[in-house]
Amino acid sequence: NILRQISRALTLGINIGLEATPLACVGLGGYTAELVFYMALPVVLLALLLAATILWLTCRRRRGALTVTAVLQTAAPYFLQLLFLMYPLVTKKAFSAFSCYRFDDGRRWLRVDVAIECGQYEHARATAIAVAAIVVYPVGLLVLTVWLLFLVRHAIKRAKPTMLSRATAFLHREYEPDFYWWEGMEMLRRFVLVGVLVVVKQGTVEQLAYGTLASLMYVALQMKCAPFVQLSDNFLAMLCSFGLSLVFVCAIYSKYAELTELEGIQLVMSVEQKADYLPPYLSLSLILIGTCVGVVVVLAVILSLQLAAEARRLRYQLRFVESGQLVKIAEVHCTSVAMTAITIII
Repeated sequence: NILRQISRALTLGINIGLEATPLACVGLGGYTAELVFYMALPVVLLALLLAATILWLTCRRRRGALTVTAVLQTAAPYFLQLLFLMYPLVTKKAFSAFSCYRFDDGRRWLRVDVAIECGQYEHARATAIAVAAIVVYPVGLLVLTVWLLFLVRHAIKRAKPTMLSRATAFLHREYEPDFYWWEGMEMLRRFVLVGVLVVVKQGTVEQLAYGTLASLMYVALQMKCAPFVQLSDNFLAMLCSFGLSLVFVCAIYSKYAELTELEGIQLVMSVEQKADYLPPYLSLSLILIGTCVGVVVVLAVILSLQLAAEARRLRYQLRFVESGQLVKIAEVHCTSVAMTAITIII
């Protein structure tokens, strides 16, 4: 039906080009090779980023030796942003090792690679690598983020920046001081929705129900806490979370539609029962499309308003009387919310 076609189209969304060219073309065919590639890719990108940072600081520094502290302080924000982007991609790929499809003969095959039979040696090997990837990336990055935020909690609450708090500003600058830890909540949500729920009652309405409940609980918590500094960011974040919950609800309807579409079921249904129980495909499709488009439109409008407000602020910027230099005021940031919306689409 229409919902299923839209769902397939949305899965092609944002993948930062990693799947634009099949890895089989470079000799990395199969799920196991792809998983190893996804595990190694962040390490390679971080190494390149570190080398670029060292080169840039070396060219910029005219005198004095280049210190490790300066390199880490400069590169840390970009490291965190890169890991932030890779987090949902690696999580999704790793947890795919536990998603199998059972055929009528009782044999199960991996959904992402039907050449691998579940329960056999190749699947056990892929599962072992997937567990290692989960420990290193989803769990490891979540623990690292919470630990870093815990270390800088006093600097954030007292508004006395330290070198570490400045380097990790990407994780907490969008949030109120009392909610400096909220980025950990965002990562936990992605870990649950993108990872854990993949292995719970695969392909069932129960799985979708758990996802819906988790999304609604997060929406309620987000509305109560309103963790962002900017009111517009709180509004956009709640809109994205509500849209995600709505997608889960539409998915439940789509799953329900698969049952009511069966010829044997429809033969025993009366006209009144068909009117009462057959899902409204067109309405649900329009709701799903409207939700996705609405999030993008609202994001663009809010970004435009924030840029306009920033332009007005700069027009009346304060200056020091003696030196005439501009007084530095906290800039408007909307990176975290925008990237959160992107990772939700992923």
